[in-house]
Amino acid sequence: MNSVTAIARTDIADAIHSRTLWGTTGLMTALVAISWLSLSTELVEQVDTPLLTAIDSFGLWVPLVAIVLGYEAVIGERESGRIRFLLGLPSTRRELIIGKYLSRVSVLVTALVASLGVLAVLVFVRVDEIPVVPLLSAVILLVLYGLAWIGMAVGVSSIVSSKTRAVAVVVGLYALFGPLWGQIVLPACVRFIELVTGTTQSINLTGRLTYADEPTWFLYVARLSPLEAFDAARYYIRDFLEIALVGGQTTAAHGPNLFGLAVLLCWAIAPVALGVWFFDRVDLE
Repeated sequence: MNSVTAIARTDIADAIHSRTLWGTTGLMTALVAISWLSLSTELVEQVDTPLLTAIDSFGLWVPLVAIVLGYEAVIGERESGRIRFLLGLPSTRRELIIGKYLSRVSVLVTALVASLGVLAVLVFVRVDEIPVVPLLSAVILLVLYGLAWIGMAVGVSSIVSSKTRAVAVVVGLYALFGPLWGQIVLPACVRFIELVTGTTQSINLTGRLTYADEPTWFLYVARLSPLEAFDAARYYIRDFLEIALVGGQTTAAHGPNLFGLAVLLCWAIAPVALGVWFFDRVDLE
């Protein structure tokens, strides 16, 4: 554990000295400010939680930031030759990957919290209140979402043999879980269910998924994508926290939403675990 902490601290120090931390924080703060200021007054007045509406754009660009932070975490050290020095220290390959993962997570979480703090101030200036529960739910969801994409990026970086391949794989994952998920994967799943059951599935796949009247199986399958799990959980976590803190109830289905949160957690852990397993066995010569 001491080796993991040392690797993470060294990596974070490098991120500070290279201005990666400040650049990431500045970029995310600028993006969230633009996202909030682009909301029309009419929309802000119509929705009950404008802050959660404002973080909608996080679903698209948090993965990109996480990919940039994590794709060369391990393979970058291999290509530079620094990996031999790092493994020459009292640390194992597993500790190296975990340390790299924790450092990348720290940078992303710092940037997320800072940008949400700026968003809270902007919301206060515009609507004269700071929505504490929605803000807390946004922090929880975005940290979990960021963990998922950092996990994928670091996991891929631990498995591939070049930075070019790392970029290709992580961009491919982003495309798969982004535009291709709704245009190809989900329609294919619907068609498969129709062939198996012999029934017609009345699911509207045009535009953004609403999760309102879709069958139960679809609610689970759709949330296998971290982007869809993020989008579906935005208001569910807020409702869950409000119930826990002040009481009340929610009309949202617990099963699919809890499944979506579990999917995000799995994407945060499974790729890293696979990367550790693979990297322990790869020949670094």
